Formats: sequence, structure tokens, C-alpha cells
Amino acid sequence: MCAVTFIPKHNGGAVFTSNRDVYFNRPTDPLKEYALPDGGKLYYPKDLDKFGTWAIFSSDGTAAILLNGAEKNHAPLPFYRKSRGSVLIDLFYNPNRPKLAVIEKMDFADIENCTVILFEQQKLYQIRWNGTHLDIQVLDAHKPYIWSSCTLYTAAVVEERKQWFEDFLSENVSKQITQSMVLHFHLHAGEEKPKHKSLKVDLPAIQTKTVSVTSFDIAPNKAFLVYDDILNPSKSVTEEVVINCALACTIK
Repeated sequence: MCAVTFIPKHNGGAVFTSNRDVYFNRPTDPLKEYALPDGGKLYYPKDLDKFGTWAIFSSDGTAAILLNGAEKNHAPLPFYRKSRGSVLIDLFYNPNRPKLAVIEKMDFADIENCTVILFEQQKLYQIRWNGTHLDIQVLDAHKPYIWSSCTLYTAAVVEERKQWFEDFLSENVSKQITQSMVLHFHLHAGEEKPKHKSLKVDLPAIQTKTVSVTSFDIAPNKAFLVYDDILNPSKSVTEEVVINCALACTIK
């Protein structure tokens, strides 16, 4: 939930990937399949502390990833009504579509600042809650992006990561960037730097590190999902999902 990339594909899909940088011993369930009443399915890893998630994929082809914080760092309040991780759960278990219309009406009051990146029907949205205001931007889904959580990383670190990302794209400009290439970037970018500055981080002072990488390789008819558990490799998961075109057609 702390470093996210979006890389579009020529077929209208995308490779959508997230590093989770949290307390190293936070209990977590790996990516699993969950059935919905309408016949759809959801796929996501689960935080067993707050029972939310930071990355979710629906069998209708919609995906979303959450980052902590909005456009700038903030001072946390002593109490919040709900965990930020509940945002994606509430959004995707809501039977209504499109999800953009659902999130526009959600009650974010007393939820800590967060950013949701939503990919739906080949459209990309950045939704930011800064504690008082919900800002929704339509992004160009034909362009690549990288985000880093402002609650953990300084502006200088965020800019340096953007440069690594630009370098990665430039080095592979003549190639079709694959999911495996993106996963390698998420695990190794900046590895020549001290561990607290690389994309895969280790911050012992606050007992935080990159514990997993979740990636959705989305195409019009199927998706390949990867959950790479760095600390417990035996819990890593790969899953191929057929897009439910009947459900996808209900998104207007």
C-alpha cells in the first residue's frame, strides 16, 4: 500500500502493482478468492488486524489499490471510525456498478487520509481523501504512473522513485513490458541505495519493511494475479482469472 505502479498495455489492459510496506509482523492472509451473491468473485489479500485490504481485483475486470495518505503527510487523529483498509472492501462488496459512482457516494468521515487508484472499464481514476474533502481525478489510462505513500516517504524520496520508474520505462521502451519485469522493478529498483531508500524498503527504526508485492496483469478477457509474500514465500500465490464478460457488461 506504499508504492504503486500502473503500466498500460496495448490491448487496453494494464499491469497494476503494489508494494506493501508495513509493520513486519502484521498478520495477513494471502490472496484468495471470495464469492459474491451475483456470481462474481473477488480476489484480494486480507489484513487480519483490521480485516481490510490494500489491493483487490473483481472478476468483472475492475481493480483498485489503496495507499496511505493523500497529497501530503498529515497528523493522525487519536481515533478513526473505520480502517482505511475497509474502503476497498466496502467498495467492491457493494453490488452496484460502476465502482466510481459507488465511491463518489461513500461516507469517508472519520476515516484516515488515503488514496485509491481505480481501474475500471479501461479508465483510470485517482481518488484522494484528505480528511475533509474527496478529490477525484480522471487520469490518462494510456500513460504509466507511479505513486508512493506520503505518510512514509519524503518528497525527495518520492521524486527519486519517479526517476527510477522513468529510467525503467526508457530502458524498455522498445519492449512490451511484462508483469515479471514490473515485479522485478518493484523488488530491485534502487537496490544499490541503503535499504531505507530502495523501493523494497527495510525501516528497522519503525519496524517496517516491504512484506509483499501484489500485481494484477489485466487483459480484456483474463487476468493473471500474483501475490509475492517476501517474508513467507510459501504463502505466495499466482492465479489466472477469466473475466466475466456478462458482469463487465453491467458497468455503464
